[in-house]
Amino acid sequence: MVDFEGNVLTEVKVVENLDFKTPRTSEMATMLGALGVNRTCLVALPHTNREAALSARNIAEVDTIRIDQLNVFDLLNHRFLVVV
Repeated sequence: MVDFEGNVLTEVKVVENLDFKTPRTSEMATMLGALGVNRTCLVALPHTNREAALSARNIAEVDTIRIDQLNVFDLLNHRFLVVV
């Protein structure tokens, strides 16, 4: 994604698939670190991905939301958005 001046936006990350066999906070933290997430983050998940939601719930400054419940308030209150 690019802004109006042609600069690449790096705050929005799109992940094709985020499958965890069991909820693991350490795996989620590693994945977010690899994506370059170093501040507040909102992870938008499909309602069927319960393991990812459980994996992210214990990470400071990371919140999860169902993709169909995204709203402007939550987007503005987080520096990064990870969409699955």
